[in-house]
Amino acid sequence: MNTPATKPDETWFKSTNLPKLAFAIALSAPVAGALVALILGVTVLGATIFNGGLAETLVNIVNAAFGGLMLGAIIGWPVMLVFFVPLHAFLLRKTSGKAWIYAIAGAVAGAAAGALRFVSSGGAATINDLTLFLAIGSTTGVLSAIIFWLVRRPDKDAASFKA
Repeated sequence: MNTPATKPDETWFKSTNLPKLAFAIALSAPVAGALVALILGVTVLGATIFNGGLAETLVNIVNAAFGGLMLGAIIGWPVMLVFFVPLHAFLLRKTSGKAWIYAIAGAVAGAAAGALRFVSSGGAATINDLTLFLAIGSTTGVLSAIIFWLVRRPDKDAASFKA
C-alpha cells in the first residue's frame, strides 16, 4: 500500500540538523561580538585596558568580552534571524556551502544591519558614522558567519539540499 508523501514542513522540526542550526545561531553572534569587542578594546583602547596592574587588566579584558557577548546577543541574534538565516537557506540550496561564501554572506548581512542602523538614526548620524556602522557590521558579520559555518558545516550537506 502506498503511503502519502509527507510535506517538507511536516518534518522540519524532526530534522537532525535543527539542533546544530540552533546551536550555531545561538553561539555565533555573541562570540563574534566578544571577539570584535576584544579587538577594538586592545587596538583602539589599548592604553585604557592595559593601564594598571595585571588584575585590573584582566578585569578590563573580561569586561570587554562580556560586553561584547551581551551586544552580540542583543544586536546579533535579530540580525542573524532577519538577514542571515534566510541567506543560509538560500546558500544551502544554491551553493557548495564553502566558508568563503558564508563569509561574504556574513559581510553582506552585517553591512545591511549597519546601513539599517544608520537609517534608523533619523539624520543624526554623519557619513563618518555610516563608515563606522558598515565596518563594524561587516566585520562582525564575517566573524559570525565563519563561527556559524564552523559549527553548522553546511558544506557537508549542501549537495543534498540543492534544488
